[in-house]
Amino acid sequence: MDKQQISVDFNDGEKLYQLDQILHKYLVQVGRSDRVWNVIENAKLQLNRVRMLTYPMVGYMQIIVDQYLETVERLCSGDERKAVAAMKNHLDEILQRFKILVKDFPDYFV
Repeated sequence: MDKQQISVDFNDGEKLYQLDQILHKYLVQVGRSDRVWNVIENAKLQLNRVRMLTYPMVGYMQIIVDQYLETVERLCSGDERKAVAAMKNHLDEILQRFKILVKDFPDYFV
């Protein structure tokens, strides 16, 4: 998680994206759900577009890293309910940003 924070501190969206990929794959491995990773892989084109358009939004990379940290801490604590809530919060944030992107970039999302 320190590397993600350094990426935010240096406003390095490309590095954060690379670390994001590694973290997502790790979380899926921890959850032992290859099915989830297959869904992510199939949706990757759209997800990558969303990431590249949202990272430049003021403060967004920090929000994402904070959400990752919360999710990882909850998983490590063994509190499944809180881990699921943290992941849901992260996904809700992405959905809200996606709605903004659809309005701002209608041609990108048909």
